[in-house]
Amino acid sequence: MDFTFKLDNVIELDDGFVFTGSLSWDDSAFPSGKGMLAEAAIPTLTDESGQKIPIEQVQVNGTYDEHHAPWSYRTDRKTFAGPLTLSISSIKTSVTESAVDFAIDFGSNPQIGQTLEINHDFTVDGHTIRLLSVSLSPVPSTCQGIAIDFNFRGDAPGIGAYLGDALPVTPMVCAPSSVVEAVVADRWTRMFFPPIQLTRIFPAVCIISPMNVIVPHEVQGPWQVTWNRR
Repeated sequence: MDFTFKLDNVIELDDGFVFTGSLSWDDSAFPSGKGMLAEAAIPTLTDESGQKIPIEQVQVNGTYDEHHAPWSYRTDRKTFAGPLTLSISSIKTSVTESAVDFAIDFGSNPQIGQTLEINHDFTVDGHTIRLLSVSLSPVPSTCQGIAIDFNFRGDAPGIGAYLGDALPVTPMVCAPSSVVEAVVADRWTRMFFPPIQLTRIFPAVCIISPMNVIVPHEVQGPWQVTWNRR
């Protein structure tokens, strides 16, 4: 399933063992080819009889990247029956689906404080994300310009979105780009535009493209590695 669960080292301590390894994956692990881990995949440790052995996470010195997550856990004792098995039953991911376009028209005289009630549903991979409203807002005091706020709501935990802007807009000094990523559920997405761009964007229809929807996807295992103390 394009995920690899690997045990690299076992370190013996006076009062237990430390197990270190990694979880790695390819883009093909995600249905759309784009995604990331939604949360850490925490393994369980069992003995020969299937009895669960308590473990706790310890600091990892390994390098994290977009296709590799190191892990490290330790036991609080050293006496076990038979070989030990580390296993992961499932892996929770967030998958970025294909982008969709939509248009917002603020009319011929857009004003700060103006809000448009949209209430439009986008259905992606069996999930629905609703664009509730869009409004024009002042930017923080450290910036100059105007902001467009997008209010989204997802139908399940982990649903989110991020937006791209179809028009060529010069990034503001206070932000790394003209777009600040959207987040999950009822939180706001904000797009900043320098004031010089306002007349270019309005009163024409403002095309926001693309909107990428992020949906939760749980990959079922199990993944297992077994270690036998010599």
